[in-house]
Amino acid sequence: MRAIIRTHTSSSSLMLASSRCLLLESTIQKTSKNRNVMRMHYTNSDPLKQKTCNSNQMMINYDMMMRREFSNMMIGAKTLASSGWDWKKRAAIQRMADHKKEEMDKTRRIQFEVDTFRNKKHLEIHSITDKLSIKLIFPSMHVYDRVKDALTSTFHVEKMYQPHHHHQNESEEQILSMTRSNDEILIDSEEQVIEAIQDRPKPNTLSQIPPVLYFSYFDYDEILKFFTENFDDIPLEPIPNFVFEVLDHYDMMVKAFKARQKRNKSEYDLSLKLPTKMYSSILPFQKEGIEFGISRDGRVLLCDEMGLGKTLQALGISCFYSKDWPILIVGPCSLHNNWKKELTTWIDMDWVKKTVGDTFNIQGESLEKYIAIVDSTQNLLKLIDETTVQPKKYLAFIISYDLISKNSSFDAKINEWLSKFSLIIGDESHMIKNDDSKRAKHILPLLKTSKRVILISGTASPSRPIELFTQMKALLSGQKGKATLLKKTQFGERYCDLKSTYFTGADYRGSKRLSELHVLLSRSVMIRRLKRDVLSQLPPKRRFLTYLNLPEEDIGPHRLNFESFKKRKKGILDPNDSEVLQKYNLTAVAKQRTIGLFSRKYLRKGSKFLIFAHHRAVLDTIEEHIRDEIQLIQAEEGKTYKFVRIDGETPVDQRHDISQQFRDDPDVKVAILSIAVAGVGLNFVPCQTVVFGELTWNSGSLVQCEDRAHRIGQKSTVDIHYLIARNTLDEYIWELLSHKIDVVSETLNGEKELSEEHHITKGSKEIIDI
Repeated sequence: MRAIIRTHTSSSSLMLASSRCLLLESTIQKTSKNRNVMRMHYTNSDPLKQKTCNSNQMMINYDMMMRREFSNMMIGAKTLASSGWDWKKRAAIQRMADHKKEEMDKTRRIQFEVDTFRNKKHLEIHSITDKLSIKLIFPSMHVYDRVKDALTSTFHVEKMYQPHHHHQNESEEQILSMTRSNDEILIDSEEQVIEAIQDRPKPNTLSQIPPVLYFSYFDYDEILKFFTENFDDIPLEPIPNFVFEVLDHYDMMVKAFKARQKRNKSEYDLSLKLPTKMYSSILPFQKEGIEFGISRDGRVLLCDEMGLGKTLQALGISCFYSKDWPILIVGPCSLHNNWKKELTTWIDMDWVKKTVGDTFNIQGESLEKYIAIVDSTQNLLKLIDETTVQPKKYLAFIISYDLISKNSSFDAKINEWLSKFSLIIGDESHMIKNDDSKRAKHILPLLKTSKRVILISGTASPSRPIELFTQMKALLSGQKGKATLLKKTQFGERYCDLKSTYFTGADYRGSKRLSELHVLLSRSVMIRRLKRDVLSQLPPKRRFLTYLNLPEEDIGPHRLNFESFKKRKKGILDPNDSEVLQKYNLTAVAKQRTIGLFSRKYLRKGSKFLIFAHHRAVLDTIEEHIRDEIQLIQAEEGKTYKFVRIDGETPVDQRHDISQQFRDDPDVKVAILSIAVAGVGLNFVPCQTVVFGELTWNSGSLVQCEDRAHRIGQKSTVDIHYLIARNTLDEYIWELLSHKIDVVSETLNGEKELSEEHHITKGSKEIIDI
């Protein structure tokens, strides 16, 4: 639809700008009646540049702007015309205008993506590129109808997919990006432009969404050439080179691995390479994980769901590359003793003496004395001195991310020592998800230069795609000639819907093309399996969303005007935002008494359960109520119940003993646990009930806590209860968690999670008063 604007001012200066820095460029055209017509469209011209026209008509292409943008443009024109702007602001606005123009242009492009439509359960872990496809997404039925006959007669269509139809109330942006028409309306003033836009009828979109076509991966270049030669007026959004570089590099790597494996089977026979106990204990999918890591030359992201034995797989890969020992294991302090236990459990001294005995000074029958836990700077310096004299004194060093980042920046001696490791295991690698953090800046150089790097995380991307960038870059950078393979801006534009503004700078918090990102990950460095796919005998989870009606005396001063708060925050939940943090703390205060009462009711059932919370005050209140209820039960029934608690003040070396006490002592019925502290590295498998008194900012932390009970060895269904306080920030967090889970699931698993069993925010709902 086109609107022709007739203006009564000639030879006048018209400044055009918008509050969003959407700009218009005027192009004078002569009509058949010798009248000047100004066609206006988005441009990247100077935002403050005045355009002079002698025209009495202006033509606006409707498919080039959205309704509200034009309204904002008129307001912004007056604002900018009356304001003084320095050159920095001009430049910033220019960049924003360029970006917005590009975004608008993209809605009219044919988009190319790499994808696969095969059932992921049947994909081999060493899959190669002939199983990939090129996906074409058309901007409108107009474009699709125009090219489909020539395109499909030239290239074989492997699959046609019809996206879900939109409804009549679809957003205006989506409607305008899908439809085009040639209707024109004559208008006599700027005011009538806005009025006509507002009155424009919405088209019926049910038949306006074009199919998505899949073609062979190897036809990509020819398809681009086809469009260039036959439809050069249709804009295209091709696939960036870095995507093909990564895919092709790993395709060649896997083919080379298979060739070597075929030539020398004994060299890659895990039964000959791994300790006997380890090899006889690994499950088939764990063996595949080890082989996947070996096929990637020991640079891999083990991303299996929690409870599937990623630690064992990492040790298996490490044992295959025993020539690169000693091992540097980097991870949270709370997991150091767990790593030491895993090393001594799976690696026996006979295998050590046989495999690396000639290299290391191995004596005695205990492996423990060859494992060094580095827990302080003083301890670290002492170990450096020891290993300077005896370089092969220890088989493994276990250290925390924070201890490395604390010291490596100013101590050349420590830096030099760390850089000598050829095999590094990075446990809970999502801890380096922020590439601007001090932790990531000091760890990344080590990972880039080390020969073998095994990253481990069940939640590699807790919330959004950008959290994967640092981990991918660390693994890809170690390949010869690939140090600059992955650029943050490229990654952000392709997968994070990168936006830049004058006030906030680059914003990487978005997400798009998640199916392609999943393909890129799984065909290069990441292997991920879900419990439901590899452990068919593992009982399911059952989630219950319990909405609490808090007493007025608790909720009154903390009641949240949910809609107003959501609108004011524009859908963005930032835990560093002072108002959000305040609401989060007030929610804890409002619901802590109700959580305590709920835990007392559960204790009466007599079965073991875990209860997680975040704030110390909430944990204290739960403990107080549990103590009181235990005393009542003892007085009334003569039963002696106990509880345990693990939080930030619990010594690290005692946490495993406490979890063991919970598992073994039948009288210990309750474990009061901190989400931040007890979510990793602890096993509470006999427990069949998990309760969340509070929520946290990302779904990954919640899943980790759930899987303290839902893991290998569990024989019963695990019931999980989320306590959501109505009219508090809980409702807002819960709404955003649902979106985050969809993004993470599509990125890591290749598809959105739809079942209630596997989606945190989907479950049985109930509303209770306590």
